Amino acid sequence: LAGIVDRDDNVWICTFGGGVYRLNAANELANFTYSNSPLIGIQQDATASVVNGIYQDPAGRIWFSLFQANPHRPMVVFDPSDSAWTWFDAADGFVVGNNQVVAAGVGTAAVGVDDQGIAFLRFGSDLFNHADDQLGYFSRSRRLPSAIVTALAYDRDNRLWVGTNQGLARFDDDIEFFIPASLPAEVNSEITALAVDSRNNLWVGTTGGLALLPDGGGDTLAFTTANSELVSDQIESLVYDEPSGRLLIFTRNGLSILDYSLVDGDASSGVVAYPNPFRIGDGSLAQLQFRLDQRGDVRIFTVAGDLVRLTDVNTGWDGRNAAGEFVASGVYIWEIKAEDGGRHHGKVFVVRR
Repeated sequence: LAGIVDRDDNVWICTFGGGVYRLNAANELANFTYSNSPLIGIQQDATASVVNGIYQDPAGRIWFSLFQANPHRPMVVFDPSDSAWTWFDAADGFVVGNNQVVAAGVGTAAVGVDDQGIAFLRFGSDLFNHADDQLGYFSRSRRLPSAIVTALAYDRDNRLWVGTNQGLARFDDDIEFFIPASLPAEVNSEITALAVDSRNNLWVGTTGGLALLPDGGGDTLAFTTANSELVSDQIESLVYDEPSGRLLIFTRNGLSILDYSLVDGDASSGVVAYPNPFRIGDGSLAQLQFRLDQRGDVRIFTVAGDLVRLTDVNTGWDGRNAAGEFVASGVYIWEIKAEDGGRHHGKVFVVRR
């Protein structure tokens, strides 16, 4: 039904009736079921643990959603640091529903409930202390595009994104309302998967292609079989592999891989700008991009040290100065101040046509 590779390189696979399997780096297989964990079974068969959602939160804990668990238990959490379990059920305010997907951030978590939108949980600083937890159900009356939730993901700013069969929205937990988000016209609104990369870009899988929503609100992009090497427009699942910087796109017809590392990295830092040379001119839509696995501010200088343009890693550089004019041909210096405080720089040769 679902699976992840956690930060310790353990492979977790959810099953319909057999609980969860974990395969570690030593190829040791463990099976968590009703008999050795809180992953209880369904009403029709107490031995059948149906786990249909899995998510790793920023603290490294593994969250599971249970389908039709009896008694009702929509969310179960495992902490790999000490092998401790906790769970949430009717005693925490959850009502019966067909839970579909789960996600968790810093201090909050959510589970998608079929035809009921999301159940949003504030668990605070102590996950294992339920006394101060707060729970609410939010759906179409709060501007969610549809009550049928198909995908959930937290971004690196702890914002919850909710995919439905009729569109995408971001949940603003300050006002407890959904903010609908637009997708490119080339894809449809039936969302099947969400993934956030190390630059905090949101990738959206649909039944009609793949969309990219850049962090910071830049132009959205669409990838389909018509304009890319996607093997199918029917996206089933998305996995961002942070060590390699690749997006794994599981489709109805097989696996496609979107590789961020389009050029070889600099020997010292691995951060480069591409394409180089960078060709610009009237009618050009080319962008200078930066290979960096996190967000960062970018400054472009002349070789004399004059500032040409301020931009960021996600936006790139279109070859124009602050006045919107194409720069002259020549060598320019780029400097990045990364999110982690690191600084990177290099040169690019600009050719104006």
